[in-house]
Amino acid sequence: MTYTHNDRLIIGGALPVNEKLPLETVDLIRSKYFCERREVGIVCVLKVKA
Repeated sequence: MTYTHNDRLIIGGALPVNEKLPLETVDLIRSKYFCERREVGIVCVLKVKA
């Protein structure tokens, strides 16, 4: 994940296949949990075989 100070935006990517994907906090955002003072938007991009 990347945190931008200008927009206070966190952008990341993941490819979970067989395991759960925890969304944990880091010291940089200074919160008890990840969504304490922010919202989450999720975009799912699928590659379909033709």
